[in-house]
This record gives sequence, structure tokens and C-alpha cells, in this order.
Amino acid sequence: MRVSQAVNRTTLQKVGFQALLAVLLGLIGVLIFAQFRSEGALRSARVAASGTDRAIFISGLVDSNAKLREEVESLRGKVADLDVQGGSLLVMVDELNRLKLVNGLMEVTGPGITVYLDGPMSATELQDMVNELRNSGAEAISLNEQRIITRSSLVSTEEGISVDGTPIMRPFIFQALGDPDTLRVALIRKGGLLTSLQAAHPGFQSWVDTASSLIFPIFARKLEFKYAQAVKR
Repeated sequence: MRVSQAVNRTTLQKVGFQALLAVLLGLIGVLIFAQFRSEGALRSARVAASGTDRAIFISGLVDSNAKLREEVESLRGKVADLDVQGGSLLVMVDELNRLKLVNGLMEVTGPGITVYLDGPMSATELQDMVNELRNSGAEAISLNEQRIITRSSLVSTEEGISVDGTPIMRPFIFQALGDPDTLRVALIRKGGLLTSLQAAHPGFQSWVDTASSLIFPIFARKLEFKYAQAVKR
């Protein structure tokens, strides 16, 4: 009887252990299945996110390329306009340089003549020499190293003669840029200005030298306009 009860107890223990093992295995299976489902969902989410990122990246590239193409077309149009206006731009640059030269705003160099005058000359006579040089084709003139421009003034003062407010003393040395032969012939010709000055001032001395290269400085004073104003359109 006792043996039979012991056998039954052992059998029950085995059955209980097997049942518990089955439950545990079932739980483990459920957990493993749930883990696989979680990993699959996560993997699907990653793939979906990766696809979305690629779509956004590709869309950005398309937009950037479109903007670059628009910018290239715009630049091509500007280059074409510049090609059309190139002649006008060159004309404007040449005109600007000419105005700078006339107004003494740029240093210039070239062939010309040097005129040496030593005598009791007046400001009016010096101005006559400036006019004679200009009429003979001088493109730039200086007097005692002072640049003469269209607005320059030669004035007689108590101290002597001044050029644009700067006093100068004899001898008076003119330099002029232009064709050396033409300028020289215009001054030394019979009945010309030098002949008149020699007749007006006893002991007056003068000579003219040609030069293959002279250098003229920039006009020393700042050009200012008190009354004239640019018209705004």
C-alpha cells in the first residue's frame, strides 16, 4: 500500500513537472515569437524611414539642380548682354580716360617739347603761351611742374605770378605733350608768340627742345564744384 502510494506520488510529481515544463516552454515560445514580431516591425520601420530619407534627399537634389540651371541661364543672359553692350562699354571707358586726362586726374606720359622762357613776363603772356600750345595740338601742359588743366588760372600777385594758387618764379618752363615737330614749329615760326615776346622784353631768352618722352604728374589740387550740381534723372 505504501509502495503504491509512493509510486502514485512519484507519478504525480513527474506529471506536474512535465506540465510545468510545458507551460514554461509555451511561455518561452510566446516571448520568442513576440521578440521576432518586434524586431520585424522595427526592421520594417527602419526600411520605411530609410526610403523616406532617400526620397527627401532625391527631392532636394532635384530642386538644387533646377535652381542651378536657372542661375546658369541667368548668367548666360547677362554675358550675352555684356557682349552686345561691349562696344558701348569700351567707348565709355575711353571717354572716361579722356576726361581724366583733360582734368589732370591721371599721370600721363608721351613725346612733346620743353619751352624755356626767361624774362619779365606777365600772367597774361603766360596764358597766351598756354593757349598757343593748345591751339598747336598739345594734349597736356605743365608750367614749372604744375599741371595746367582747363580750369587752371594764372594770376599776377604782389609776390609775382601764381598757378592755381601756387607761386612760381622765373625762369618759366613749359612742357607740352603732343607731336614734337608740330609744337616746335608753331612756337618758333616767324611772327609767332616767341618772336612777339622777344620784341616786347629786351634781353628775353627762350629756346625749345623736343623730347621723346615726358611725364606729367596728377593735378595737385582737388576739383571742387560749389554751384554746379549733377542733374538727377
